[in-house]
Amino acid sequence: MAISKPIGAGKYTTGLDLNVFEESVTKTVASSASFTLPSGTLLVSPGGTGKIQLNTSTTSTANWVDITAAGNGTLIQSDGQSARVLNTSGSATTTVTYVKLK
Repeated sequence: MAISKPIGAGKYTTGLDLNVFEESVTKTVASSASFTLPSGTLLVSPGGTGKIQLNTSTTSTANWVDITAAGNGTLIQSDGQSARVLNTSGSATTTVTYVKLK
């Protein structure tokens, strides 16, 4: 978002971008399924049955560890492989909304 004249400012400025986040993205996560978060610094907000997990394994066998309780969001640095949102519901879909820091 470019601002041509900040509120209360006496001079015009151009090219000032105060928006530090990209557009928000919302994905649906099927029951008992997961969604791998893309790489970057993300503000993540899962639906009520979604929890954020990190893979702490350095081998080919995954070891997913909860970093939030279901329905709680956080700011996370993702490598595009080791962070996901798991839907803990065995019968209902949930959503995850995230925004990426520019």
